[in-house]
Amino acid sequence: MKIKLFFLLALILSTSFLLAQDSKKNKQLPPQFFQQLNLANATFSLPEDFTIVPVQKNDDVAYECAMKSIKKKIEIRYKFMNETSEENVYAVLVSICLNINGGEVPQIGSFEADDVQREFNADFGFISAVKADSEFGRGYSKCFISSITKIKKGTIFIFFLFDDINVVQEHMFRKDVFHALKFKQ
Repeated sequence: MKIKLFFLLALILSTSFLLAQDSKKNKQLPPQFFQQLNLANATFSLPEDFTIVPVQKNDDVAYECAMKSIKKKIEIRYKFMNETSEENVYAVLVSICLNINGGEVPQIGSFEADDVQREFNADFGFISAVKADSEFGRGYSKCFISSITKIKKGTIFIFFLFDDINVVQEHMFRKDVFHALKFKQ
């Protein structure tokens, strides 16, 4: 009985410690980002080697939050939108790509329905990669964009700003980075 009680107490203390650590990291997040997460019924977990950076006002694309690697040259930004119509989300993504890349018509692909559901708890999503040839992309040469949409909850645009394709690939294969933000079940 004492051994079971000891393990239960150890489990409770370690869970409390982990929750407190997440809470400390998430205190850096802008208040409007928390509000958007709640409205979209989404979760966010800051990866260990990333830090929250200030939102840079620009005339190209508004966004609510950004995180930057403390080890490599990559920044990830998040934008929320209430729209959930597939056609309208696609049109907004085209517009965003045009704003970021200086007006070149982008190529846009879509996530497989099973993949976007399994990985992000989303109903559909799009992907694109463009040159970062705008004020939004200042300091970077490329931008990988994904959008994930949950019907009746909203759309989240995720922007990976980078110079080196190897750096973005390395981070996109890291579950704690690529899936740092996703919809709840």
